[in-house]
Amino acid sequence: MTLKDLARELGVAPSTISRVLNGCSKNFTIPEELRKRILDHVEKRGYRANPVFQSMKLRKNKHVAVLFYSRTSMSTGFTVEQMVDKATLFLRDQGYEVHYTFCRVMPPLQNYTMPPWKVAGLLIPDVHNPETLAEIEKSGVPYVCMNGIAGPGGTSVLVDERAGICEILEHLHSLGHRRIAMLSPRYEQTHFYSIARERCEGFLENAHRMGIRPLTVHIHSRLFYQDSLLGADFDLHNGSAPFFIEGPDFTIELFRQNITAVICYDDFIMELFYKAHQCGIEIPGRLSVVAYNDLPFLKRTIPPTSSFRIPAGEMGELAARILVEKLQGNPDEERGKVHLLKGSLIRRESTAEPHGNPSFSGFRT
Repeated sequence: MTLKDLARELGVAPSTISRVLNGCSKNFTIPEELRKRILDHVEKRGYRANPVFQSMKLRKNKHVAVLFYSRTSMSTGFTVEQMVDKATLFLRDQGYEVHYTFCRVMPPLQNYTMPPWKVAGLLIPDVHNPETLAEIEKSGVPYVCMNGIAGPGGTSVLVDERAGICEILEHLHSLGHRRIAMLSPRYEQTHFYSIARERCEGFLENAHRMGIRPLTVHIHSRLFYQDSLLGADFDLHNGSAPFFIEGPDFTIELFRQNITAVICYDDFIMELFYKAHQCGIEIPGRLSVVAYNDLPFLKRTIPPTSSFRIPAGEMGELAARILVEKLQGNPDEERGKVHLLKGSLIRRESTAEPHGNPSFSGFRT
């Protein structure tokens, strides 16, 4: 169904229908009966104007792209979904058209690329290296990064990861836990922003301050690292220094080290529960568990899992609000600014006071 098809059915010029639909009244008058007939027929036929062509005609760009690095980055998890959904709802309420798009594949794909059509602004989730935004920066298009770091021309909306880890540790410390581990994916030792690094460094800093002996477990890795934060080698036999244990059998090592509480990425929570069950480790009787990220299924595990809620929806709405302010006001006002949002600890039945410290006895037979 095109504008010309409608014009032929109504017996009027396509320009007449276009002006009625766009509310144009300058140098244009039309009988009210004809206006109503046009609008009723358009509604009956289900016609919708192409938003790209419409914005070109009106010379008012109301298009915002949510830019993903690749197809797989669009489905990286619960946090991204909530951010994008909330941002989309806010932008549509403000009269913007929202498009989800991927960067053009230009091997080797290392940088973010602009959409192939003209957009008023960009929302970009999960950027870890601002240098990959060189083309975005050069374009001058206003943009906001959600749960990731922007370049000097953009704005960042992030979770205060260190404050979140501190809240979890304070909760576990108040229960009496002094041997606490954190399960984390491996991250590269670079100067760029890394969520995993922020959490791990926050964990080590706060554990050291509280007198907790921390154990940081990097999954799917084999090498021991030197502690650049506290200036000590990671030593399994040092009673005060933190240490890293890496490898696929991370849960077994937790139990051997008599850890009483674990902070666990949501990726690893089911593996941890499964191995604890196999080894006869009761949760929370022998091991307290806190998941980082409050996924919906965590309230239905046995026992229900305490978790840290990442303010994903709030991040998405704030990012969209900032972008609209850039588009409607001064686009340079928020350049280089970082907004940190705090999450909240959801206390359920997987955390309790430590009950003794029995040694690991291996798998049940």
